[in-house]
Amino acid sequence: MGNYYVSDVNVFVAGGGGIIIRVAGLGYNPNEVKSTAENYVRETNKGKKITSVIAKNNLNLTLAEFEIATGNSPHWLIMKEH
Repeated sequence: MGNYYVSDVNVFVAGGGGIIIRVAGLGYNPNEVKSTAENYVRETNKGKKITSVIAKNNLNLTLAEFEIATGNSPHWLIMKEH
């Protein structure tokens, strides 16, 4: 059984529309998922009110399923050359 997740979060900006943000990681926590998506959108919408709704979850993925869903390995598993 896997512990990885991929979630699509619909983030709404006051005075504008919504945008879908994909959040992926290890150890699902819905509050952290929404916060991560909102913070990403806040970077380009400073001072605006933002809210979010989790649109879709893929929970308990194995590493192989996670790699298929995201197109690569989790960033903490990728070895970087120095």
